[in-house]
Amino acid sequence: MPDFFTIKSSVTVEKEIKKSRFIANVAPVSSPEESFDFFNKIRDSSATHNCWAYKTGHQYRFSDDGEPAGTAGKPIFTTIERLAYNNVIVVVTRFFGGIKLGTGGLIRAYGGVAAEALRAATAIPIEEKIEICFLFPFSKLGNVRGVMNKLGFVPKEEHEPDGIKYFFSAPKKELDNIRNTLIDITHGAGKFSLL
Repeated sequence: MPDFFTIKSSVTVEKEIKKSRFIANVAPVSSPEESFDFFNKIRDSSATHNCWAYKTGHQYRFSDDGEPAGTAGKPIFTTIERLAYNNVIVVVTRFFGGIKLGTGGLIRAYGGVAAEALRAATAIPIEEKIEICFLFPFSKLGNVRGVMNKLGFVPKEEHEPDGIKYFFSAPKKELDNIRNTLIDITHGAGKFSLL
């Protein structure tokens, strides 16, 4: 099971709810700056509201853009999290149709249209990676190199006065297994740290 998903490319979904037109645009992004660039490109100044949420890594933000607090941006963001997406922005533009939806109706509308757009996109599974440094004695080079090859890692190698440092990235969920394997192969002489 992947740690999260992103999407391959932008998708637009449109839905009418009680005469209001909701247009959800989703896009892959890698930073808050890219998120705002996409929002500024996609927002419609003739619309009643342009509500949005993004998540990039551990950074996120959302906006109700004039809808009652907590009825638009937060439901969009909650949908991103519930469906395990990251590195995405969802912008839901609303053209008011004359019928008020109420707080619950707005939450369902914004969250529901965001979910439809994310489900319509091509999902790309992503495994969260971590950066690792492993320092070990010169005498253990053959053993460590053999294990690294077997695990499929290609480390950057640096020589230090007290041994060799290997720098590499690995799936976060395999961290304990990798640590135990490397410590065992060096008979406890290796030092494992996260960058």
